[in-house]
Amino acid sequence: MLGKVFRPAIRSPEVGGDGSLIFRVEAPAARQVRVELDALAAPLPLDRAADGIWRGSSPALPPDLYCYRLVIDGVSVLDPANPWIKPSSTGLGESMVLLPGRSDAAALPWQYGDVPRGLVVRHSYRSATIGGDREFYVYTPPGYDRRSGRAYPVLYLLHGLGDAAGAWFSAGRADVMLDALIHDGRCRPMLVVCPSGHCDPGMASDLPPPPAGVALRNIELSGASLLDEVLPVVERSYSVDTNRRGRAVGGLSMGGAQALFVGLNAPHRFAHVGAFSPAIFMFEGDFEACLRQATSPAAMPRLSVSCGCDDFLIDDVRGFVDWLAARGVAHSWQVVDGAHAWPVWRRNFIDFVGTLFNKDHHDDSLRNSGA
Repeated sequence: MLGKVFRPAIRSPEVGGDGSLIFRVEAPAARQVRVELDALAAPLPLDRAADGIWRGSSPALPPDLYCYRLVIDGVSVLDPANPWIKPSSTGLGESMVLLPGRSDAAALPWQYGDVPRGLVVRHSYRSATIGGDREFYVYTPPGYDRRSGRAYPVLYLLHGLGDAAGAWFSAGRADVMLDALIHDGRCRPMLVVCPSGHCDPGMASDLPPPPAGVALRNIELSGASLLDEVLPVVERSYSVDTNRRGRAVGGLSMGGAQALFVGLNAPHRFAHVGAFSPAIFMFEGDFEACLRQATSPAAMPRLSVSCGCDDFLIDDVRGFVDWLAARGVAHSWQVVDGAHAWPVWRRNFIDFVGTLFNKDHHDDSLRNSGA
């Protein structure tokens, strides 16, 4: 009797010995099953066996953390055999799988290692700016103690259009990377704060793309909530540096545009701004109006912009970088291998946090702020 109820579990995905990913799903009545994996340009078809289980293997892939969905007869679903899910603002989310490095020496920065670990805490608050209940997440580094009197710098880190507030910790693995980077002395101990970037209902109900004006209104609301609600709560609740020199803001895609808007329009409050594959189209072509303070030479944050060479936003981002250069706005600009995907943004994150809050930048921010 129990044998009829409890059948052997299907294992999916499985890491193959050659670096491939093996997918399995039971769907005996399906006519077609494919896997949409962010590492592959085209969907991976699965084959059905006599037992009703569909199977298929990807090509050998480089070690990384990948996101995917199953598409069964045209309907996108999560992998029922895989409990590891990246939540999404649009509801479905994505399944995730880690293809690890082959040895301890080849371990990826976003693999858990034998290092002291920080803590991620979820906060909720009632927003007068946006309306309703909101959330944000806070990473504190290993050894953080509010009673110590040490004031830590803070990075406000913003997610993309299809993601939720915690995406930088679920798919981005920012906490895991920071644990390793701090342990290796490659970045300063810092707090990371990740709020929700969806502030206008039209951003979630009309994807893609949002109607005219909605994306820009969303950026404005998210900036107001960050500055007027989230930041004050963080600075009351945690032992952090409340000066400009101790604050940075960064983000990917939609969050990259939001970081530009907040950081460049409040240069007296942030010493660093990072934009990874920023969704420049959300400014609706009017950089002058959206980034009013960006052409002011006084106390400008250190600005870093990056994008993947195969990213569908690359031309927009290049146009924005040209606009910065034409107006004499100091910035760094990096084009990296990859598309509009987490493997690019995790590496962008590592590069960015390594530049934050070090002595040279600290001294510059003091000079720029007049402190």
